[in-house]
Amino acid sequence: MSVLAVALGGAVAILLGVVFRRAASTAGELGALADALPSATASRSHAIVCRTLRVYFIKPSKYDDVGRVQWFWKGVLPNNTLTVLAALNDTYNELRRDQGVYLETVIWDEQVDGPILPATIRAMQEKALEDGVEVIIGLAGVQTNQYPRGRDLALQFRRAGFPVLFGGFHVSGHPETRAFLEDCGITTVVGEAETIWCELLDDYLGDRLRPSYSVTDGIRAKTGSGEITVPIITGAQLPAISDPYLHRFASSTMTTLDTSRGCPFTCSYCSVKNVMGRTMRARDPEAVVRWIRDAGDHHGIRSLFIVDDDFFRSPTWEPILEGMAAYRRDGHELSFMMQVDAEAAAFGERAPGEPPSSQRRKSERFLELAAAAGCYSAFVGFETFNPQNLLAATKVQNLEKEQRRGKDETSDRALTAWRSTAAT
Repeated sequence: MSVLAVALGGAVAILLGVVFRRAASTAGELGALADALPSATASRSHAIVCRTLRVYFIKPSKYDDVGRVQWFWKGVLPNNTLTVLAALNDTYNELRRDQGVYLETVIWDEQVDGPILPATIRAMQEKALEDGVEVIIGLAGVQTNQYPRGRDLALQFRRAGFPVLFGGFHVSGHPETRAFLEDCGITTVVGEAETIWCELLDDYLGDRLRPSYSVTDGIRAKTGSGEITVPIITGAQLPAISDPYLHRFASSTMTTLDTSRGCPFTCSYCSVKNVMGRTMRARDPEAVVRWIRDAGDHHGIRSLFIVDDDFFRSPTWEPILEGMAAYRRDGHELSFMMQVDAEAAAFGERAPGEPPSSQRRKSERFLELAAAAGCYSAFVGFETFNPQNLLAATKVQNLEKEQRRGKDETSDRALTAWRSTAAT
């Protein structure tokens, strides 16, 4: 147990910053973790015993063609899943601040922090014993191409005696994988964590951690083949901003943000509809704009990648873009990238006297606001222009007769459309 105490006007509160630690790839470097962890602060001679749980949110990398773990001196984009989970820990600390429990957060992104080695795992154990804290391991946001590496890490951590959680698109959409991991004593987390996380942590602290957790509090949403429950994210905690984490990337003034989740389409090859559902859900747009302003004013963020799978389908794109444009008009530097479907700009010239359709008016408004808000790049899915192939993949939204003109319309508004080989 760690002893942590702070007295504020007679009420005791735990005042510890969330730990964001650039993880080391060797045990010797990890020994310096003590310098980054919060130290006890006390304004009175007496203290409160606090149960401290050190939560490692780990984003596995993947193996290359010869079986080595890929990692890089600098990354391109921070991982949004890691920063959202870190924010959920912040929320938990606020909710449990008077209950003698505190979460420390450690982010470890293997692509920029380096591979986790057996010596690293031993060092984690030794550091936890030295500090008198408990440790829980969370393999987060694991995609299918990262699953072999994530699985291997999970098994190593379990052999070392750590409780291990495993989440992400792969386990959320592949029951056979979940069954294997659960048989190995690994807890799987299916779907989004916002309405699961507090319950899961309470269960761990109460020594009743279950083999699997999935969303039960939310709304029902259709998928490609059935229905799932997805959380309402209107008031969900926005991503935490970790300045040390951002400095591991090529641009420390760029970060990621999700403003909505889900995708209404049924592309056969895409997992978004099956994991997040086809019902679009959005964060509070006023909260999003406040977050963007705070990120710029207090963290030096000048550029964003809005990672919504289809920002054009977000129910709140208009007030968000209006808020971003207003921030720029106030003299602040801000630019962003986004992902949209072809219909965001799929319209051509009108015939003389032809009134604009409601879809055209929506698209024009979207592009005008996107340009005013600082959009410089849009990722658009043009997997094929062959109508038969589009039908076979059930990507019917790209069958519109004018969709080929979309790239030209987009370019006219200072946006760059990227041709993709993956779903948007």
